Amino acid sequence: MNFWGSWCDPCKKEMPDLETVYQQYKDKGFVVLGVNIGESKVTAKGFMDRLGVTFPTVLDSDRNVTLNQYKVGPIPTSFFIDKKGIIQHIYTGPMSGGYIENQIQTLLSQP
Repeated sequence: MNFWGSWCDPCKKEMPDLETVYQQYKDKGFVVLGVNIGESKVTAKGFMDRLGVTFPTVLDSDRNVTLNQYKVGPIPTSFFIDKKGIIQHIYTGPMSGGYIENQIQTLLSQP
């Protein structure tokens, strides 16, 4: 689960890597769920279209999920969640493709 906003330069930087890894692993059970923070559907979709992002994204228009449920401060922030729905790792800041892939391989190798 990746929390992002179109105004966030580090978010822009990591989006292509998230998309690449998503395309590579989606048939193996890996899902990226983007959570756009506080923006309209038009703004979020325009940003995703410009960057070629195809993974599912939900809007947290009132920031309730971001601030109250997940306690996200700085963005981008990513939660790596295992097959059982348990958060295994949290990372704040832009991630490289290699870092994302390492985390995915660890999660997918778990029973």
